[in-house]
Amino acid sequence: MPLPPKLRVFLWKITKGALPLGENLETRGMTENLTCTHCGLKETASHLFLHCQFAIDIWYAAPISNLAAITTALDFKGALKLGTKLTNLSPTGLHMGPLFP
Repeated sequence: MPLPPKLRVFLWKITKGALPLGENLETRGMTENLTCTHCGLKETASHLFLHCQFAIDIWYAAPISNLAAITTALDFKGALKLGTKLTNLSPTGLHMGPLFP
């Protein structure tokens, strides 16, 4: 899928565990700021982008059909795979590919 370079690097970092999220910082010996700022649960890529209630509210504001497939995915890689099957709702103006990612 053709994506801008910054988005490509960002998605690569998420899937490889290279973002400075609580889960990754904990494995590197950090002990502060390891929880989600919105709900206080452990900060992981899946939680932050898919399962936190704040993220779910943002996803449901997006003009995409069948969002339950994304928000119920077990991990971010799974959500990316499912995201290719989602349909943009009109009028997004996106005709070349999915809105997710």
